[in-house]
Amino acid sequence: DMEIEKVNEELERKKQHEKQKRNSSNSGT
Repeated sequence: DMEIEKVNEELERKKQHEKQKRNSSNSGT
């Protein structure tokens, strides 16, 4: 259970990171 929670958190963080990356890219344009 705990393991899954950890993995989920990692996934969420990664997703957020991707979003932020895309956002900054759009802002630059």
